[in-house]
Amino acid sequence: IQNTIQKLIDKNEYKAIIFESVFTTIYLKKLRLNNIGKIIFRAHNIECKIWEDLSKNSILKKNIFLLMANQIKKLENEIPKFVDYIFTLSNTDQEYFKKMYPKKTYHIPVTFEVNNINTKKTKNSIAHLGSMDWRPNLEGINWFLDKVKPKIEKEDIKIYIAGKHMPQKYFKYEDHQTKIEGAIDDAEEYIIDKEIIFVPLFSGSGIRIKILEAMALGIPVVSTSKGAHGIPFENKKNILIADTPAEFKEAICLLLQDKRFAKKIANEGKKLILNHFSNQIVSNKLSRILE
Repeated sequence: IQNTIQKLIDKNEYKAIIFESVFTTIYLKKLRLNNIGKIIFRAHNIECKIWEDLSKNSILKKNIFLLMANQIKKLENEIPKFVDYIFTLSNTDQEYFKKMYPKKTYHIPVTFEVNNINTKKTKNSIAHLGSMDWRPNLEGINWFLDKVKPKIEKEDIKIYIAGKHMPQKYFKYEDHQTKIEGAIDDAEEYIIDKEIIFVPLFSGSGIRIKILEAMALGIPVVSTSKGAHGIPFENKKNILIADTPAEFKEAICLLLQDKRFAKKIANEGKKLILNHFSNQIVSNKLSRILE
């Protein structure tokens, strides 16, 4: 992989090279980048914080997770020394890097286009879509299936959960109200006909793309405080925040029963996307930095 990247660098004249996430920076010191105008590290999240959070929620693997956190933290603190810019996906991650590298750190979020799609919804449907080889997703779905699902079983709610690398153990939760699937070909097609997207996360940093995708499509979201971390949200205005099983059930039932309120949350979610994550806003900001 390193040789392939180097050949591309030698063959082409690049004004900038972006290293996406801390894990790609293993090539940073090994590549010849003398003719590159700008070198950019794009931090998807503060990876060490994910492992720190996981260590707090796991007794058996606490020491292993802490070891991982310390190793990655060292990398995240060192790598920015060798780049011209650090771009973060969330404001909170920007604050982390700005304390160490104030002059080269900028918040450059992902962008979305708001879609006004009138799709017939599956009645009383809630959905979660996420890669299940990411530990925070596993932790969150374990919590939802064990703590929340039993509370909403009598509410005639249809639960849809999908994602690549779906563990076999989750299929035991399938019943007439719950459908578990693996990888999905088209994420938008999967969620567009659902009434609610739920994102139960208790670990991690960065920003949850799945929440922003749902907002851009006009689908109301229920998430935990940690899940919505990094998004400039207002609880009960453009999202519902629920950190306990009882709160999660209450939020889901409220949105399903009060369609006018659900529509309001959905519309405010679209406004959030337009105000903070539109192509125009982000591209203008990027141009000012790099000009």
